[in-house]
Amino acid sequence: WSPGSQAPCCVSPRPIPPPSLKPTPQGMVKRLQEDVTCSICLDILEDPVSIECGHNFCRGCLVAHWSGVSASGSQCPECRAPCSRGRMIPDTRGGAGPPGSDLLIRN
Repeated sequence: WSPGSQAPCCVSPRPIPPPSLKPTPQGMVKRLQEDVTCSICLDILEDPVSIECGHNFCRGCLVAHWSGVSASGSQCPECRAPCSRGRMIPDTRGGAGPPGSDLLIRN
């Protein structure tokens, strides 16, 4: 400290840290529900497939959707990104849980 400068007591306080960005349990459940829900039938994914844009659908829902809109080409039903019908990738991340485990996700 030197004459003419501010004393150490006048230093601005430390900034208050932002609130924790840790997701809440309710937020994690909501995210899980979104991850395992088909945006076409709004049910739990059955025979899930991913398409080039990264969205996931039931294989049957996606095939039915694309067969109904064949004139306009293949687009993602969610984001409308162009995609190839032959590039459906089985999504095995979730796998089949034990019997009744879907009740945890539905409720």
